Amino acid sequence: LKAQYAGTIIWRFARGWSDNENPLEEVRQAGRLAREALFGPTASPMMRVGAHITLAYVNMAERKFDQAVAEAEAAIALAPYDGRIVYYLAEIPVVAGRPSLALEWLERAAALYPEDDPRQPELASMKAYAVLQIDGPQAALDILDDIRGGDAVVFRTTYLVRAVTLVMLGRADEAKAEIAKLRELDPTWTREKHRKRFFYVEPQFLDRSIQALAIAGLPEK
Repeated sequence: LKAQYAGTIIWRFARGWSDNENPLEEVRQAGRLAREALFGPTASPMMRVGAHITLAYVNMAERKFDQAVAEAEAAIALAPYDGRIVYYLAEIPVVAGRPSLALEWLERAAALYPEDDPRQPELASMKAYAVLQIDGPQAALDILDDIRGGDAVVFRTTYLVRAVTLVMLGRADEAKAEIAKLRELDPTWTREKHRKRFFYVEPQFLDRSIQALAIAGLPEK
């Protein structure tokens, strides 16, 4: 039960659902519960996977990026053919300054699903997120432009990365249209919430993203 509760806290945090003024408090609580479950005498393989996922995000939020990647790798090692877990954890190396590792994981996850699987567009959105750090905004936008049909437009990552890349390319009006769609999907998403949700080994990356989202019309509160 401790592991399940910790996982629920992290899932809410990862999806931006936490309404706590200081979500880091909840994240640290999840970390304490996950460690208790991980080192308990009855920890099952599934429980250990969940605990490592939780601790990956806990360490990310605490800016312990090397440990966050190590926890993510431990989870993937226990469930190497679960594309959902591989994809879910790909964010960790992106924010840890290791986008090339994230791309390896995303390619691995994509290979586990058929080409027409509705999860492929979401994988492509996360790939663009990593490529933005490696090759810049145009390369990231090219990946997003290749997404066709399905439910790609409902993913927050798609809107956010598109908005940031478009601003960086001097296409602010198009970026504003992406933020308008995002706000239709999630009216609660703001720059304040974005800051609380995203962590980077290089703080200037978050600063640039926030500046771009402000130009694109995402409100502060």
